[in-house]
Amino acid sequence: MNSMFKDLDYFIAYRFLQDGNKNIPNERGSVHYHVIKSKIDEWYADPFPLEFCGHYYIFAERMNKWRGRGSISFCEVYPDETHSEFKEILLEPFHLSYPNIFEYHNEIYMIPESGMNNDIRLYKATTFPYKWMIVDVIAEGHNYVDTSIIKRENNNFLLVTFDWNNKIQSFINYNILTREKTILPNNPKMMVERSGGNTINNIRVLQDCKVDYGTKIIFRTIENDDFAHGNGQDTRLCELTPSGITTDTQLKPLRIHTFNRSSSLEVIDILSCRKNILKQAIRVYHHLPNFIKA
Repeated sequence: MNSMFKDLDYFIAYRFLQDGNKNIPNERGSVHYHVIKSKIDEWYADPFPLEFCGHYYIFAERMNKWRGRGSISFCEVYPDETHSEFKEILLEPFHLSYPNIFEYHNEIYMIPESGMNNDIRLYKATTFPYKWMIVDVIAEGHNYVDTSIIKRENNNFLLVTFDWNNKIQSFINYNILTREKTILPNNPKMMVERSGGNTINNIRVLQDCKVDYGTKIIFRTIENDDFAHGNGQDTRLCELTPSGITTDTQLKPLRIHTFNRSSSLEVIDILSCRKNILKQAIRVYHHLPNFIKA
């Protein structure tokens, strides 16, 4: 394929969980997913599933290549394993991604990544799933990325975030009712890496970015959850590599950097190569301001 018309894009993939496939997948076995195809002038990444009122949803980052920044979109997945088209529902003047969505007392909240705005924001659905309002700024002042939930107890959420510029991991106790937050001390026995999803049954989900962004997913078991005193500790469980993934398309997974689950739905994103006849047109479009100034 001519590199002038070849793009590396992210795709969302999913599978329904049955009793026989609820173990954490690893490099020893192949996992099969359904891929959601996208138009060549956009791609989707950072999926989060939500089961609400008997429906299955996937929320994800939508990257519009003409616009050049991410927004938040969703689609519905049906019991027959088909799905709707993605619909954009949250757009800001800055990049949004990683839409960490969750239900609390029959209300739907979301903590998307807004690191380019140097903050962590909490949104609440006013008319689910289409209308959202910001209800709190949990933290600000750093390029916080991929804020994830480690555990929930009543009104209290234990969050973990990652300062992408300084490569520092921070843990935050957050009360969703009072909006009180506490930055916890460093937990040196916890692996310092960018999150790849919410914790699943005491298993942390991390993305390996040491060589390339999102080389694979790392699963680590939390052995000690005394985060408030800096005694948190996790140990390696297994990992999921692109070679352990098959799909219902001809796309070859090259990287994976997000893995999430609800009770019945598992979602990932994969990086793959595809033909894009608009690649050069989009490239020229983004250079037009420079040409005009010249």
